[in-house]
Amino acid sequence: PQARSTRVVPSELTRSPGGTAVLVCSSTLSGNVRDLTYSWSRPGRSLPLQRHIVLSNGDRLFLYSLQPQDSGVYRCTATSSSGATSSGISTLTVGSGTTPAVETRPPTTQPPRTQPPPRPPTNVNFRVDIAPSSTVRRPGGASFMVCNAQLPPGYTTTSVEWLKSDGSPLPSDRTTRYTCNTILYVHGLTNADAGFYTCRVRASDSFGRTISSQGVSSVRVVDWQVTVTPTFHSRSAGQSAEFQCSASGVGSEVQYQWTRKGTKGIPSFARSIGSRLSLSSLRVEDTGEYCCSATVGGETAQSCAELLVGEGCIKNGEFMPKGTYRYFNTSEVLQSVQLRPAADIIILVDESRSMIREHAWLANISLGLDAALRQNGIGLDIRNQFGLIGFAKDDPNHIKGRAFPMSSCDNSLMGTAQDFNKAREQLALDGRREDLYHAMNLALDTYPLRPGQACQIIGITDEGRTPLEPHISYDAILQKMRQKGCMLNVIVNQKMMSYHTDPSVPALGVSAANDSAVEMPGGEYRIYPRKGYPVVQTAHGSTHVDYTRLAFELGGAAWDLNKLRDGGDTALAFTKAFIRLKVREISRQLCERCFCDLADRPDCRDGCVSEAPVVTITGEKAVNYGEPVDLVCVSVAGDPIPDLVWQGPDNFPGQGLPPLSFESTLSDFIQLRVNNVRADFCVDCNGTNFESFHVERHCVTVRQEQPQVSISGSHNKRPVIYGSSLSLECKATAGIPTPVLRWLNQPAGSSVVTRQDGSIVLTI
Repeated sequence: PQARSTRVVPSELTRSPGGTAVLVCSSTLSGNVRDLTYSWSRPGRSLPLQRHIVLSNGDRLFLYSLQPQDSGVYRCTATSSSGATSSGISTLTVGSGTTPAVETRPPTTQPPRTQPPPRPPTNVNFRVDIAPSSTVRRPGGASFMVCNAQLPPGYTTTSVEWLKSDGSPLPSDRTTRYTCNTILYVHGLTNADAGFYTCRVRASDSFGRTISSQGVSSVRVVDWQVTVTPTFHSRSAGQSAEFQCSASGVGSEVQYQWTRKGTKGIPSFARSIGSRLSLSSLRVEDTGEYCCSATVGGETAQSCAELLVGEGCIKNGEFMPKGTYRYFNTSEVLQSVQLRPAADIIILVDESRSMIREHAWLANISLGLDAALRQNGIGLDIRNQFGLIGFAKDDPNHIKGRAFPMSSCDNSLMGTAQDFNKAREQLALDGRREDLYHAMNLALDTYPLRPGQACQIIGITDEGRTPLEPHISYDAILQKMRQKGCMLNVIVNQKMMSYHTDPSVPALGVSAANDSAVEMPGGEYRIYPRKGYPVVQTAHGSTHVDYTRLAFELGGAAWDLNKLRDGGDTALAFTKAFIRLKVREISRQLCERCFCDLADRPDCRDGCVSEAPVVTITGEKAVNYGEPVDLVCVSVAGDPIPDLVWQGPDNFPGQGLPPLSFESTLSDFIQLRVNNVRADFCVDCNGTNFESFHVERHCVTVRQEQPQVSISGSHNKRPVIYGSSLSLECKATAGIPTPVLRWLNQPAGSSVVTRQDGSIVLTI
């Protein structure tokens, strides 16, 4: 196994007050390169408050505006899935900047002479370094360069300038400068960006003397790729496997490292020699995804291959035995660092006077939603972030929307639910022209959305759109929202309905999948799958066309603002249902559940929040002998929405059904018709939603009754005249099923007529 070691360079560093310092941490800790994270500490003391930046993936610590109290030792800790190690110390010394003491001589008898002030030394030189001194990046990548000037005592920096050594201009649209221009960040690199970058520093002292120096760093842009062959190995237990890694487009300066994706490390018996990985005496638990990371000049690329030992599936490097299921984060960013996901939630609210109650409601929704997300494992390792934009304020500078800072110290636009609650108190109530599109555009252009996290935007207004700028159109907002990967929910002035009953009833809200949230007694709610629809005729202005339709297009939901304004139990049910559906939406953005099927393929579905299925059967429970019966099974709960199937009691799906049964499946329920029922029977409806199931049983009894008949006629039981005619009627007065009538000992020459009501008439 590879030895674990972590070190910081340089081990000793001396800087002048006001200068900068860069410490670089490197580690040979085994594990995925992308899984490797770093943290910095200062034994016995804290890092300089607000005067340090952790760059890249944490392996670089940048200290600026150095002060004497920053002197001391610094340590780095490297952490990966295989463990953690701490480095030795790096000692930083920050000079006091005082001038040397002047030697004194005994006084003489000569009168003192006025000495001119000391002149500054001539030929003062200083050094400028750029870290790193050289980098290799692929097209589309980014490069950080930190300029560090080691100024002589008594000098302070007056300017820092970045330029290309060949005189070509810097790409202004892809260049960002930080910390008084001492850090240069170039992203979206192209071949034209390759070359030497110069940092020119000018400084001056109290005598007005100006000095300058410069440092150079090289950037190479190479379109190089990493491949692993073969990409898939299928082996039986006890056999061996070998993978070969190669980097194309670069020279021999490549460093290779093999890791195993997921929570398990490379088996101890594996041999990693440069670009080759050999595994022998394989076991089932060695199934997984093995990755090769190639590093060239600070740039790392990775390629992976799958190894399957025995029967099962591989998903994200994890082995799933046949017939089992597991949860996975959909974001590769999260998988690489083994962190559970989080959500970025931006709430856009109308600042009109009519929205005063909704402004107060935001306090409940931010804290409640954050708590519900954390209960479902979202926001535990990386915190959930909230942002707030108010729009329609009666101010020319803010009518299109204004972003509220979540922190007073650094004006961050995203913060915790508690930060959001404080910022909410600054909302105004003087809005007059509402355009939610402008607020969406501001959120998408301004807010720092984190890659790999769920993006949720919630818009709240009681009026339709008043367009402020025509170019911000439905299609433009739709395209930008999709590019950012954001989902939209709107709470608007539009009535929602649910047809889970006949006639339809009002709904609190409706999702893009037409799931409807309906109020239940006592402030509770129920979600009915595929039972909802918005009532277009009730929407205020262009609400349905501009807002509701956009939310559905983006996979979100629309909510009836008037239900929230009803207050009491209705508002309570609204809040609970809103939080429940938001958790489900965010879960489906971040997670998926996978089942290893019989063909050794992972069958994956969105969502990592589950709800047990609940099904119900409607239909007659008693029928007359020989009559048909119709039964309907529908799911009333379950996330994901359950699959429904009929089956006989204690039987397999589709088997054991009564004779003359006919099944039919509609969009959201299944129906069973049984013709000519002659005996009691029971059937089960099985609702399954991937990891759990619910069986509802319905029994039908056949009604039966002893038959009774009566005979009537004009000459019943009375003498008749010889040779005359006689008519007698036989009628059933009781009996289930309906009795079949016939005359016994019918005389010769007589006739029988059967009437429509089932009675029979005998004429003699």
